[in-house]
Amino acid sequence: EKFAWKPVRPGGGRFSEWDFDFMAEHGFRFARLPMDYRLWTRDLDGARREVDEGVLAEILQAVELARQRGIHICLNMHRAPGYCVNKPEIEPYSLWIDPSAQENFARHWRALAEAVKSFSNDECSLDLLNEPPGYGVGGFTPQVHRQVMQLAAQAIRQVTPDRLIICDGGNVGTTPALELLDLGVAQSTRGYAPWQITHYRATWLNLPEAFVWPEPAWPLKIVGEDPAAVVVWDKDRLREHYRPWVELAGRGIGVHVGEFGVHHHTPPEVAYAFLEDLLSIFDENGWGWALWNLRGAFGVLDSGRPGVKTDKCRGHQLDRQMLDLLKSHLPAAG
Repeated sequence: EKFAWKPVRPGGGRFSEWDFDFMAEHGFRFARLPMDYRLWTRDLDGARREVDEGVLAEILQAVELARQRGIHICLNMHRAPGYCVNKPEIEPYSLWIDPSAQENFARHWRALAEAVKSFSNDECSLDLLNEPPGYGVGGFTPQVHRQVMQLAAQAIRQVTPDRLIICDGGNVGTTPALELLDLGVAQSTRGYAPWQITHYRATWLNLPEAFVWPEPAWPLKIVGEDPAAVVVWDKDRLREHYRPWVELAGRGIGVHVGEFGVHHHTPPEVAYAFLEDLLSIFDENGWGWALWNLRGAFGVLDSGRPGVKTDKCRGHQLDRQMLDLLKSHLPAAG
């Protein structure tokens, strides 16, 4: 509802109460809300500094709906002033280079912190920025990353000193950000490796090869230009992939899987087998997680995955097998 600004509908829409009812009914206690900063700001000479209190009230209502059902809400800036992993070039400035973008980023986080200051850390956390780029891209360096996240964290802590703050890892959330170790923040990773499973035929990637990858299987064999050079992805390779995050957790940093899922063009039996192995690794490490998404091409509702058996559910199509798989891996309370 607040994922992307629409010129025909500024402000987006209100969050669905039924979504929270569905999550509570099935035992899910965490929801991450990815949001576009343009939805709660007004255009002031292109700077978008002025906050629309009406839109903040809609966000606040979602946090309250979740609180009433025992669901923790994590507010995430998917598009921030000067950066988004999707079409960063449309921003008027760069979060990594321009001080005005950095000041705006901190200003908006202070406004969000003010809006939710009555909610406890058990009820609400703040995830500062979705999927920063790779180091060296567009002026993004470890030093700049630390500087920008510190500005936002300080703005939040001026409002709520002990607010639970999460920062995504570098390289679109895949690499622990060691430069943030002393900021007192948790870190968020992703469950999208290998892409040949999770993003098979995903149009928005702008990767032509996603449409020539062979239909995936799990375990997955990737054959390079040299037919003898075969890479096998299986549960053991997944476990090795997450070793840096295990090591980060061993240093006392909270680790969370902010997104994972399988695009609907991957056959259902492959998606289920992959997710079973992936979730079992999250279980081994005691990591919480958020599926991308509840409703949509990766979700348990209305995925449109060919070949999947669905049940009718309040006007939606429910992937019952995926729902049961997720429920069998729900993290322990707390």
